[in-house]
Amino acid sequence: MGLELPNLDGRTRALMADELAGDVHNETRLVLSPNLSDTGCTDWPDILEAAMAGGDADSLARSLRARGRIVASNEQNGRDERPLANGSTDRAQALAESEFNRFYVRALCRRAIEDDLDELVVCRARQTEAHSPQVDALVGTTVDPRALLADLRMQSSVDAALGLPPETHSGLTVRLA
Repeated sequence: MGLELPNLDGRTRALMADELAGDVHNETRLVLSPNLSDTGCTDWPDILEAAMAGGDADSLARSLRARGRIVASNEQNGRDERPLANGSTDRAQALAESEFNRFYVRALCRRAIEDDLDELVVCRARQTEAHSPQVDALVGTTVDPRALLADLRMQSSVDAALGLPPETHSGLTVRLA
């Protein structure tokens, strides 16, 4: 399991934390999933920050599963148990992968901008069972880091920022060119 994030190093982690701090400071940008319980909403910035400092999406998912931070599926206002952001029904894993990847991509956009790179390369962070031609066509393409960063600060998912339908569950990320 887990995401393969090729440029996840100390510099990227520091930029991820900086992006999170900006979202926390500007309360309207921090995404609070409806899958988070009241405790989860309260703890979300701290456990996300801890994962960014030295963990990964899997450690974030473990933290989400602890202390009732994720609402039980029967508390989802009658919603059925359908596949989530990683194609599974594990709400903690889906949220962790989606948000950790979103902050990772935002950090790489910042890195590229700081290093005067004009593009990032779309790649797979996670292999998925279902392949769609639309998703496969994006792998290996390049994106403008400035435009992608602006989109990701407004969008709640990497897929949406890449122009895919929000429920695509593509498993895509980016890497430095």
